[in-house]
Amino acid sequence: MSKIQDWKSELEKVRAFVKEAPEPVVEEKTQDEIISEEIDELLADFDEPVVEEETQEESDVNAKLLEKNMLGRLAKSLELNEEKKTMLFNYFEKGELVQ
Repeated sequence: MSKIQDWKSELEKVRAFVKEAPEPVVEEKTQDEIISEEIDELLADFDEPVVEEETQEESDVNAKLLEKNMLGRLAKSLELNEEKKTMLFNYFEKGELVQ
């Protein structure tokens, strides 16, 4: 029975300790959590992401590149030689067909 009494006395000691320390144990934040909170605070100041609009000039350049790419694919599929490719590109650049 001494084991049971020892067990009960130990339980009483633990209960007494718990009553003495009513404050919960505060866990310390890790470095990652601190950095994450700081980033969240900084991001809270931003309203919307800044998006640069494409200018008309950039749009024209992109359209020209797309057109040249498509012409190159057309020339390849038609198996044109270099002279014929040049004629095809010149036609789309200048709008006139030189024969």
